[in-house]
Formats: sequence, structure tokens, C-alpha cells
Amino acid sequence: MQVIIPKFQSSAAHYPLPTTHCRLLTAHNPLPTIFMTPERWRQIEEVLQTVIDRAPEERKALLTQYCGGDDELQREIESLLGYETADTFIQEPIRGAVQSLSDEFGAELIGRRLGAYRVKRLVGHGGMGAVYEAVRADDQFDQQVAIKIIKRGMDTDFVRERFTRERRILARLEHPHIARLIDGGATEDGLPYFVMEYVEGRPIGEYCEANQLSIAERLKLFRQVCAAVQFAHQNLVVHRDIKPSNILSPPDGAPKLLDFGIAKLINPDVSDDPARTRTELRMLTPDYASPEQVRGLAITTASDIYSLGAVLYELLTGQRPHQFKSYSMSEIERVVCEAETEKPSAAVTRETAAPAKLRKQLAGDLDNIILMAMRKEPERRYQSVEQFSEDIRRYLEGRPVIARKDTIIYRAGKFIRRNKLAIAAATLVILSLVGGVAAANYQARRAERRFQQVRKLANTFLFDFHDKIQNLPGSTEARQMVVKTALEYLDSLAQEAGGDTSLQLELAAAYVRVGDVQGNPFASNLGHTAAALASYRKALGMTEKLAARYPAEVQIIRPLSMYYYKVGDVEMHSGETKHAIENFRLGLRVAGKTLEFQPGRPENYRLLTGGNNRLGDAELKTGAVVDALNHYQAGVQIAERWRAEAPSDSASLTIAIGDERVGDALARRGDLAEAMKSYLQALKIREDFFNKQPGNPSSRRNLFIIYLTLGAVLGDDETINLGDQPQALQYFQKALAIAQEGLAADPKDAQARSDLSVAHDRMAGLLYESDPVRGAEESRQALALTQALLAASPDNFEFRRNQAICRFDLGRALHKLGERDEARRQLQQAVEGGRDISAADPTRTQFRVDLVDYHKALAAALLDQGASAEAKGNYEKAAEMAESLATAAPSDLRLRYKLADTYSSLGHYHVTLAARLRAPFSERATHWQEARDWLKKSLAVWDGWSAHGVSSAFNTTKREQVARALAQCEAALAKLSDKPHR
Repeated sequence: MQVIIPKFQSSAAHYPLPTTHCRLLTAHNPLPTIFMTPERWRQIEEVLQTVIDRAPEERKALLTQYCGGDDELQREIESLLGYETADTFIQEPIRGAVQSLSDEFGAELIGRRLGAYRVKRLVGHGGMGAVYEAVRADDQFDQQVAIKIIKRGMDTDFVRERFTRERRILARLEHPHIARLIDGGATEDGLPYFVMEYVEGRPIGEYCEANQLSIAERLKLFRQVCAAVQFAHQNLVVHRDIKPSNILSPPDGAPKLLDFGIAKLINPDVSDDPARTRTELRMLTPDYASPEQVRGLAITTASDIYSLGAVLYELLTGQRPHQFKSYSMSEIERVVCEAETEKPSAAVTRETAAPAKLRKQLAGDLDNIILMAMRKEPERRYQSVEQFSEDIRRYLEGRPVIARKDTIIYRAGKFIRRNKLAIAAATLVILSLVGGVAAANYQARRAERRFQQVRKLANTFLFDFHDKIQNLPGSTEARQMVVKTALEYLDSLAQEAGGDTSLQLELAAAYVRVGDVQGNPFASNLGHTAAALASYRKALGMTEKLAARYPAEVQIIRPLSMYYYKVGDVEMHSGETKHAIENFRLGLRVAGKTLEFQPGRPENYRLLTGGNNRLGDAELKTGAVVDALNHYQAGVQIAERWRAEAPSDSASLTIAIGDERVGDALARRGDLAEAMKSYLQALKIREDFFNKQPGNPSSRRNLFIIYLTLGAVLGDDETINLGDQPQALQYFQKALAIAQEGLAADPKDAQARSDLSVAHDRMAGLLYESDPVRGAEESRQALALTQALLAASPDNFEFRRNQAICRFDLGRALHKLGERDEARRQLQQAVEGGRDISAADPTRTQFRVDLVDYHKALAAALLDQGASAEAKGNYEKAAEMAESLATAAPSDLRLRYKLADTYSSLGHYHVTLAARLRAPFSERATHWQEARDWLKKSLAVWDGWSAHGVSSAFNTTKREQVARALAQCEAALAKLSDKPHR
């Protein structure tokens, strides 16, 4: 039994509601009080299927037997049997149901408060519920919203599930052309509701007519709708009820897609009632429904493409594509599934008042574009909404379109299947043709099966299952099982992908998701860096081959750009900085093409800003500060352009990311005041988002990073800073607390453990001199965490670097505490570790900067133990490296600081030896002279500071300290010259 529920339009044009549930009306009971639940439908179906084929005289006895005294059930089935051959089956009952909706529904809510909002008026209603206009009532700010709530009496489990699904779907869809979800909740008596952006507008067709838009203007408006639907598809949501009344255009013309009441995740929830599928209780609007919807087949993104084609048909011709004699089940199925759709240009021709110019515009490419979107077979439509929209763009630009007229072979095949008996005499020809068509169909079905297999894997197993468990405490082992199983399946499918473009794209996307779980350096991962790189490279290799064949297809080049970035991310965090820069540049070049082909798309802006930021990061690590700053600022400008065109949380977050990086580059140039401004702008956005989503790992980690950054700029003496150590300590303590929360959420998360180690070590680096006892304890905790991480991933460069830094800070604290032997041992190990890392990646500036600090700290410890020769060797090694770094990147003031500080350390070394009274006079004089020479070199670096960057209290204070030390040397030398030689 098939029950097709046509959807009728609400009387409220500016905010339509779906009829997502209906009452079954019969001749005996025109206005029943019982709602038809899935269980009731199943019961009706079972009895109806039993008696429908029996003779009329047998039915009454059988009904009495099977209904078991349920008079209501018997009346319903008798009514359905009475409509068995009537054209009005379902049409009249549904019309009666719609007309029965009372305008009095919901009047009791007017003036009441729901959450933070006060209800003003009823806007519209449908079978499931109602929409109200409401305003913010808590005096926080002015806001007009629409509140959607289930109708009293409709709060069955089935309707609640549908309503809850719509709220869940809307929460994941943030797009400028989709009505935004703002809030949600339940009334005092338990009816669920959600709060949406209020859209004051009219259906898109009415808007076009009222403003007398041209064909080109309508097509451009329609492409914005396509962008919204494509965004929903990218989030694995199929709308399933796209029609003009669900697309509203405000006065500014920017359309909004509404009503996800019957929307469906591409992979349906396992909680869906199987009885609902068996009875095929389907909610649809026949004028815009696809053949597979009408027949109750699987609903995919192709169904939305068909509906969009139907909407465009009406938008350009003023007529609907289907002409129904009635809304009976048989008539709907005949017209939608079997009847050929009339060309739009021919439909216009039937209108005597239609101008010839309009008919001419529609004929040809536009006819083909619309009819391709509305093909009966889903696999013969456009592969995606994006491809549909791209074909419209090609038409607008006068370029060739993908849509073509059906081939002779295809039409012949259709003719043969319809007229097998009539052409029996041409057996040989038919057998040949049918054989070819059958082989092609077999291959198509095989490819489709494979495509659905990988889609099920990617969408259900990787996307849905992994995404649901990744934030759960203790989920790391389960995620490892996901990766292992996924890789086995993907490798098997990759061998059979052949030339199937869609399948290869799906495979590449799935490999990337696996790589993310294995070792994405910017998210929670398993710490398997090498495995992640291998997965990303598989995806990149597949997509590069596709891009070579289809260089202008955005759905191919967009992921290609991101896959270059993914590979570069892991390479940079693994020490392969040079290769990372190459991949970032390639990705950025491809990203530029996406914006060229599709201007104004948020995902294209995101690709460009991401590429600029990544390239800036890599250049900053190599010391190219000015180049890095230029890339960062370019990224911020792109993000600001994006936010100006389409304000959103994503655009604001992208600006925050750019502000942080601009601050990094400014700090490296010595402009600490401007750097702090950029950091604090980013901090405000970060804290706002964390407060909204305190359990979100990404928000938590982003806040952790900026706390560390602010602490370093304020008072970390290992870099250029403002000298405010108390304030720096507060930010480091905040970072430590955030890191502890992250590890508590998932104790096996490698990234969380690494973050906690870094937080402890930053505290140690700040406290080693003022509170060496506490500094040593913080270092030991950091070192223990890092060593555990290295045991699981010994090749990870970041973990190896963190271990060396922890030993460095622990050695400095122990030196202050007088534990000289252990201090020397830890610092020696730091030098050895730093030397190994630097040798493995000589291009990475930070590794060599670290090594300069390690050599100086070891030299100081050796000097205190009397090993002056070894101390001098380490000081000179540090000076040699610092000179090399500063010469290679003169605009990097951090490197000039290291150079000046190393020269000062050598001056201190000679001052220490010169102060030893037992040394011969000539030796003391030589050391004072050496000290003076090194301090002069240090002073010269500080004096040239402003030529390479911005002067501040930092460099002026450091210069004064060197100048005083130099004056002491001059005084000592003068004193020695006044004494007789001994």
C-alpha cells in the first residue's frame, strides 16, 4: 500500500509551514479525532492487503474477523476500499484536512514568554504545528525571531521525532541563504520549539514577478538558492521539499531556504521506524517531487536537484512542470514518473501573451539545463547541485554547458523498451542495441553500488560514528578501531575505482577523514603522524589525477587545494618545512582558481585565508618575518571581505585566526603594542566562542593557544616581551587549566597530553629564576608527559623538541637550586636533542634558536663548575649559530635579540674570569678587554635595532643593561692601568 501525502501551502506566504502529519478523513468520519500514527497505518495495511483481492461479498466477513471488534479500524478500511478506484483517493481527504486547520490554534500563546522571547502573533500554521513572530524579552538586545512549535494534540512520538530532527538539522546549517537556527527549548507543558531567524519576504516566484526580473537576474538569484542547497548536501542533509514557498526573498533579494521539517540526513537515523518505510507514508509536494520520492525509493541529493529543476522551470516560465488531472496516487505517479516533461520554451509557447523573446531565450541551453536536472533517472541528472549551478553560470557567461540533448542511442533504447512487440521483426538490430544498453546499465549499476558502498562508509562509519564518539571521554581506542577498519575497506575499494570520478572523490575524502583521526596536528588525533601523511598523500594523488582531466571543475579543485594543505600541515609538524611550503603554495594557487570560478563562496574564502595563514606560519618558522606578515595581512583582508559580503561566525573566527598570526609577526618585528592589539581582538572572539561551546575540543584548544601566546608576549624572557611577568603568569595559569580540562575529557588523546606538557613547561620557563623550586617541579611534570608521548611516537618532531625544552628549563632551575651535576646532565641532553632535531631539519629556524639557548645555558652551568674551557666552547658555538641566523633573516628582531644576548653572555664569561683575583694581571686585563669587545658588539646590535623593526621599552632596557656592563669593564680596565704590573 502506498500513501502519498501531498503538501499544501500555508496561508502565511512569508513563512510557510509543512503539513508533516495528517488526519485520515473518510466518508464516515470527515473530522476524526484520532491521528494516524505509523502503528495505525501498519495495522490498516495488514488487514487491507489481506482483503483487497477478495470478492466484495467475502470482504465483510473477513473484515469482521480481522478487525476483532475495532469498529474504527473497520470503518477506515471500508472507506479505503470504497475509494479503491476513485480518482479522488487521498486528494479530497487531504484537502479536507488542510481546510480543517483552525486559525484559533495557538491563540493561547499570544503574549506568553517562551525562554527569552515573547510571542507577538501567529504567523502561520500547518498540520504539524505553527510559527509565531516573537521578540527578545530579556532586555539584552532587540531581536525579532520566528518560533516554530508543535501543535497541541500533535505531540505524538512520530511528530516529536520529526520536529526534533528538524531542530538538529538546522543547528548544523549555518549559511547566508538558509534561515538560521538561534535557540530551542520546550514549553512549560513539554511541547518542543525552536527559535529561528525571522524572514520577512515573499516566495521567490512572487518576488521575481513583483520586481520584473529578467531571465539573467532570475538565474543569478536561483544560483544563490543552489549554494544553500549545496551547503546542506555538504553537511549530509537532503531537504526533500524544495518549492517556491520554501524559498523566501526579503526586500534586498537575498533568498532564504526554509522548512527542513521533512529533511533527511543522507544516511538516515537508525531510529527511523521501519513500519513507516513499509507503509511508505511519504510527505511531499507532487508538483516538485522527484520520481523516486513518488515511488518511495531511496532519497538522495539527486532528489533535491530534481526539485530545484522544477522550481527553476516555474521561475522562468510562470508555469509548473507537471499538469495533474487530479491528485490521486495513480495520477501523481503517472505524470511524475512516466510522462515526458514539456520543454520550458514549449510551455511558454502555450501562453499566447508570451513574448517571442522569452521563448527564444529559453529554447536551447536553458531547456537542456532544466530538463537535465529533471530527468526521470537520478543517475542521469547533474552529479551535484554545484554542477547544476555551474552550468547556469556557463550559460550566463556564454560558455558551452554540460547539459546536452538526449542522444539517438538513448532515445532508441527508450523506444525499444516501450515498443518491444511492435518491432519484433527487427530482432537482430534490437538484440544488438539492447545488448549494448544492458551492458551499459550493468556497468552503471555496478558503479552505483560501489559509489553507495563508499558513501555509506564515509558518511555512516567515518563521519557519523566517529564524529559522535570523538568528544567522548576514553574514546581513543574506539577511534583506532575505526581507522583500522576504514583503511582496509578503502584500500579494497580504491583498487576497483577505475574511471568513476564520483567514487574517486568519495574515496579521497574518506582517506582524508582517516588521516585526520590518525594525526591531524590541529585537532584531536591518535598521534600517528607518518600514517596520517600516507593517508593524505593517497587522497592527494587521486585528486591530482582528476584535476588534470577536469581543470575547471570546482568540486574537484576545491578538495585538491585542501589536500595540498593537509599534506603540508603534517610535513611542517614533522620537520619537513621546505616540502610543506611547496605544498602550501600549490594549494594557495589552486584556491585562487576556486574564487575565480565561484566568486563570493564562503568555502573559497576559507581556502584562501587558510592557505595564506599556513604559508605565513611556515615562513615565520624559517625567519622570513616580513613575508609572513604580508601573507597574514592578506588573509585577514580576505576574511574581512568575506564577513562584509556574508556575515557569519565562520568569517569572524577566520578573522580571529588572522589577527593572532598578524600579532605573531608584529611581535617578531618588535612592535609589541600593535601585536597586543591584534591578540586581544582575537582573544575576545575566542572567549566568546568557548563560552558558547565549553565542551568543544577545538574551541578549548584555540583558547589554550592564545593564552600561551599572550603570556609569552607579556613576560617570557626567551622572546621579545613587555616585562610584565605577573600578568604573564596569569595567562599561563589559564592555559594550564584549559589543558587539564582537555586531558580529563580524554586521557588517551595525544594532543591533549602534549598541550598539558607545554603548559607546565611554560610555567617552568617563567618561574625558574624567581621560584626555582616550583619551576623544577613544573618542568618534571612536563618532561614526564612528553617522554610518554615519545614512547608511542618516537619520530614526532614536536614531541622531541618539547623534550629538549623541558630538559633545558629543568636544567636552569636545578642550576639555580645549586644541583650542579644534575643541572649539567639535563642541559647536556637538551643540547644533544636540539642538535639532532636541527640537523634533521636545518631549514626550521626555531630549532636552531632553541639550540642557541641550550648552548648558553650549558655554558653558564659549566662556568660555575670551573670548566671554563668547555663553557667558552659552548658560548662560541651559540654565537656562531646566532650570527648565522641573524644574517639570514635581518628583519627578524627575535634573532637579533638572541645575537645581542649571546654577545652579552660571552662578555659575562670574560668578566667572570677577569674577576678572579688569583689570575695573573695580564690574564685579567685580557679578559676585561675581551669582555669589553663582546659587550661593544652587543651594544652595536641594540643600537641598530630600530633599523630592522620597531623600538620599544624591551630593546631600550636591554641596551641600558649592556651599556652599564660595558661601563664597568671600562672602569675596571682604567683601574688596572693605574696599578703597577705585578
